[in-house]
Amino acid sequence: MLALLALGTAPASATVFLYSNVLTIAGEPTPEESVEIDFEWNRILLALPAARDCVVPLTVVVVDSAEEAWGGGVSGIAAFYRRSQQTVYVEHGKVRAEHLIHEFAHHIDFSCGFGESALGAAFLIAEGFAPDHEWARGSGWRDVPAEYFAEAVVGTLGIDSVDLPVTAEAFAAVTRFAADGVDEAPPPRPHLEAIAALL
Repeated sequence: MLALLALGTAPASATVFLYSNVLTIAGEPTPEESVEIDFEWNRILLALPAARDCVVPLTVVVVDSAEEAWGGGVSGIAAFYRRSQQTVYVEHGKVRAEHLIHEFAHHIDFSCGFGESALGAAFLIAEGFAPDHEWARGSGWRDVPAEYFAEAVVGTLGIDSVDLPVTAEAFAAVTRFAADGVDEAPPPRPHLEAIAALL
């Protein structure tokens, strides 16, 4: 497999991707949407190298309506991550970096156990949450620590679309995770040994 030839702010048609072997794109994406999804997946794994050792396969489904795919009741959503399915749903016309990276960050978080780690505990405190606050629950979107983590990853990648206040200490925790992983990382999944051999 060839190396990633270019990493800029937009996908290049001649780009060959490294980390597509753990990504499945489903639904009916346009060719441009498929390239964007692949590009952003590679972008996040290049930015968070430690995640390559723990991330599990991901499916991205391009849908006509993210709200309908969610099941209704939430208006205006562009994309969401369904942890039980290891799947990101993203709406046609909204397949953009800020949406994809946010949802990919959720997948990496839950694959690698960031929220359950010592770094996750430090992140909670840095963002003003109680040490025993549940990582993936809250009274609303703005009260869910996992959402702050996803937004911190968006900001770490230099995407100017951070919708939640992220502290410098929280960004530092993400930077440490990017380089070193979590303090007590989950054991590698068996399929990752074959992937590691390709890298």
